[in-house]
Amino acid sequence: MNTLELLHQALARHQVGDLEAAKAIYLQVLAREPRNADAHHLLGCAYRSERKFDEAIDSIGTAISINPIMASFYNNLGTCYSARFERVAAELCFRKALDLDPNYADAWSNFGLMQIGALRFHEARAVLEQGAVAAPDHEGIQCNLAQVYYELSLTREALAAYERTVSRFPASGVALIGLAGCLNKIGRNEEALDVIDRLQALGSKYEAEALQIRGRVLEVLGRLDEACAAFDAAIGALPEEVGLMHARASIKKIKADEPFFSHLMQFEKHADKVRGTKRIQLHFALGKAYQDTGDIAAAASNYAQGASIQLLTSNYDEREDVALFKIMHDKVNQQYLAQLKTQGHPSDRPIFVLGMPRSGTTLVEQILASHPQVYAAGEMPFISEVLDGIDFPGGWRLGHPTGARMPGGASLRDRGEAYLQRVEAHAPVVGHRHFTDKLPENYYNLGLITAMFPNARIIHCRRDPVDNCISCYNTLFATKHYWSYDFSAMGRTYQRYWQLMQHWRALLPGQFLELRYEQVVGDIEQQAKRLLDWCGLPWDDKVLRFYETNRPVQTASVTQVRQPIYSSSVGKWKKWEPYIQPLLAEIGPIEKAYWAELD
Repeated sequence: MNTLELLHQALARHQVGDLEAAKAIYLQVLAREPRNADAHHLLGCAYRSERKFDEAIDSIGTAISINPIMASFYNNLGTCYSARFERVAAELCFRKALDLDPNYADAWSNFGLMQIGALRFHEARAVLEQGAVAAPDHEGIQCNLAQVYYELSLTREALAAYERTVSRFPASGVALIGLAGCLNKIGRNEEALDVIDRLQALGSKYEAEALQIRGRVLEVLGRLDEACAAFDAAIGALPEEVGLMHARASIKKIKADEPFFSHLMQFEKHADKVRGTKRIQLHFALGKAYQDTGDIAAAASNYAQGASIQLLTSNYDEREDVALFKIMHDKVNQQYLAQLKTQGHPSDRPIFVLGMPRSGTTLVEQILASHPQVYAAGEMPFISEVLDGIDFPGGWRLGHPTGARMPGGASLRDRGEAYLQRVEAHAPVVGHRHFTDKLPENYYNLGLITAMFPNARIIHCRRDPVDNCISCYNTLFATKHYWSYDFSAMGRTYQRYWQLMQHWRALLPGQFLELRYEQVVGDIEQQAKRLLDWCGLPWDDKVLRFYETNRPVQTASVTQVRQPIYSSSVGKWKKWEPYIQPLLAEIGPIEKAYWAELD
């Protein structure tokens, strides 16, 4: 059998997953022809399939040294570096592949996917839109581009892209998964469930993933028992899928005598064998299980392990937060706001709900969403986007972290109009008198929001500082909030938040309502009346039954707002006191000041 025949035989074994047989033949070829670049390359791809990335990089690198003009070699080397989170090396490989072949669709797709993995969505959009021009019929490029639109809250573009892709590739499981997620995000949840039915019809390959997505849709809808059943069925099909365990753990209180708890405990013994995001998810699932069953020491240990890995794999730079704080605290002053006084947009439709994450913002939004005149639009990034490029005295210019979105000379009214247009493109707010924008970190922008929308209503949600921080620490956020994975960084973040809110109170007296979580759960009716009065809304008894409101909730508080008010989360931090000393060292005085305000 000649070399070409051997390579065809090896590739056939490779494609059916018989990697040992394939590798043996590749090595047989290399024993005969040590400088056979194709054999080195394919051997590297086999190692990649086994997640043996060091061996894969060595083999593919050897292939490139023998034949340095094969675009496929660089593309596959790039995927190895990307899997190891070595993104600079991966980018160089993908760019080299595209230099050699500008129409190489897989390289465009993988390059974009690598940017998505790094949460560099604007860069990913630029790459994938170029790739879509070069290869308009490539399924991977179209799916990845739709995902980027989704992550950038370009909901209409994402939905259209997924629908086009499903129309062109009706058997694309990836496209159907994305379409279901997009429909779920915009509140078309029953349609999302129909898409999941189509996904399941593709066969057993997608059964577990379909059950997982069904669980997430049912969770968003508040059908928590059905969601649990879907996750349990998915775990039954894929018992080692850590993402499913994390999703199941997050949805419902875990009991020590239930099978799911025992299932999780089996994996704790082998946690060191789990890698990357799955390792993080496993520790957060274990932390939640131990917390629910009262073993705070074991919970603290697991949360700490998961949080440290999450922080290490992020690109968090606290200096960016400090710079934004200084601009808002030092530059947005009485003189500056006086210059902007008549420049704002007249609309009174927005209701901004802001504060620290996990401070009760979702609860307040759910109460408002229960009123027939209010549409809950959820967490939207648009305020920061339209404020990009705004000028401050002394030559300072506010820069959005993801790049300029508005011309520097745009007026506040223009920015306000751009914001409203983005909201209407994102959510079906037409027909409602008001809509909510519940992005917690808009507390940074509070002063500029009052200038841009002087007739809008703003609600600041407050909570016991240590309770608030512990709740953040115990949450694996989908993106951002990386400060929450380190007690000292979280304490410094809370200090800046506290100082900035003191600044806004002094600068903007009477221009925003403050609600304390402890008072809301202590007397929901009184606080709901305050809230509706502030928003200029007539009383409606439905707001007291907010947990019955049928709307999609996408935040980490999805399960809490599906239940009547409960106060068990008040003061829970005291159980954690031995494990949170770095946090208490940072915000101990603020904790005392918070409660002293009520004396």
